[in-house]
Amino acid sequence: MSVFQWRDEFSVNVAQMDEQHKKLLSLIELMDLEMKSEKSAGIVVEIMDEVIEYVKTHFTAEEKLMEDYKYPDLDNHRRIHVELALKAVEFRKNYKGNSSSGNLRFSQFLIEWLMGHIMGVDKKYGKFLNETGVY
Repeated sequence: MSVFQWRDEFSVNVAQMDEQHKKLLSLIELMDLEMKSEKSAGIVVEIMDEVIEYVKTHFTAEEKLMEDYKYPDLDNHRRIHVELALKAVEFRKNYKGNSSSGNLRFSQFLIEWLMGHIMGVDKKYGKFLNETGVY
């Protein structure tokens, strides 16, 4: 099983966000597979662009939900979103094609993002929203 495939442990227990996380993971998994299969850099770049656009959409929706329910750590969460988005854009800008070291660094960044952000920071807002009755 790929590290990017959805597992129940990734759930933040907010259906809308879980669905968005599933789509994001699906896109990231596809990109990771294309990188590993040494497909043309153009295909990988197209998927990277799609990931980055979807991340923006997801972050906006997530922040709106937190704003609507007055999540107390919203400002910090927004700051983290900005940092993650900037890193993703930087990787995209510096992507050189089938460089195994570059691909490995990008995959590592995505894994750390998954583990650190969804499994850590997002779970906190999930718990908060659940306490206000949002699932």
